[in-house]
Amino acid sequence: MSKELQLNQESIESLSMFANTAGQPLESIQDDILALEDSNTLSDACNRISTALDVVLKYSENHNIQRVKDLMEKLMQLVNRIDTQKATNPDQIDCLLAGTSHATDLISRIQTAVANFSEDEQVIDLSEKDESQADTFQWLDDEINRKEKVPEPPKEQTQDAQKVPPPQTELSLDTPMNADEIQTIGFTPQMIQDYIVEGQDYIKSCEDALLGIEDNPDSMKENIDVLLRAFHSLKGNSGLIVSVIKDTELRDRHIINKIKLLTHSAESIVQLRRDNNIPLNPNEMELLFQTCDSVKWMINAFFNGNHTGKDMSALYHALQALSQTEESKTSKDASPSSSSNIHKDSALV
Repeated sequence: MSKELQLNQESIESLSMFANTAGQPLESIQDDILALEDSNTLSDACNRISTALDVVLKYSENHNIQRVKDLMEKLMQLVNRIDTQKATNPDQIDCLLAGTSHATDLISRIQTAVANFSEDEQVIDLSEKDESQADTFQWLDDEINRKEKVPEPPKEQTQDAQKVPPPQTELSLDTPMNADEIQTIGFTPQMIQDYIVEGQDYIKSCEDALLGIEDNPDSMKENIDVLLRAFHSLKGNSGLIVSVIKDTELRDRHIINKIKLLTHSAESIVQLRRDNNIPLNPNEMELLFQTCDSVKWMINAFFNGNHTGKDMSALYHALQALSQTEESKTSKDASPSSSSNIHKDSALV
């Protein structure tokens, strides 16, 4: 699929029309995606999402934006599957959120290029700008084609076994991994052990840094550096694990992919604050604390083979919305007319 668009005098009118109209149907679509969690509103939400996606699909077809068209088709296939099965799960919701966010970013890139167009011909790059976007199409394919496992009939248990439920392993650095439980996955037990131990260390570093900022605002700069390194490392490690997990272990892949998406979004917020010498505000601090709690839960879930799922879509949506808002503010503040208005806190200098 084409990842480039030619912007010139011949295409400017068509691309301008696309950029000014295609983004509108996607503005409220994420609220409808979150509404899929409620079975009572699932069908109506599917209809609204499909309608919005279909509008963008037609725009992309009419203006020959193949990259956006392909993404819309994948998203519509997943929505149709959800509507058919009359149920959804956190993985599908997270996947739809990631896909629509990717589409919004593509349209935004076209809009920016059109707004800054001069008479010289230029190329609009629609390739993936980060790891999370690189996985979007594969993730959509996985969710569209995933076969739901038929639950096995319960095994007969002795009377004593029925009285005492099997304990869930508590994640600890001293707890050895059960190699038999993970031998079907496409990486070694040592890789799993390293990922979990390092992940726990990174989250502990993030929590300590956030608490340090709360206790001593003057430590903002050094603790933001700690947050950035930890979120970046955990995102990278998660991306590595996702890349080597076998297709047969989709649930393991998706729980690690959730960690990658959340930590990437958190990293983006921290990066913006550090780059612009602006302190984290209370809302951002709260979201980062929630990210730490959620990632910690998912690392435990991965370790224990717990695939019951936990809804991360609201948190992911909040992180994405905040990141995009801050990027927009930063872009405006960086313009020559407003560069003098950038606020710099002394704690970060």
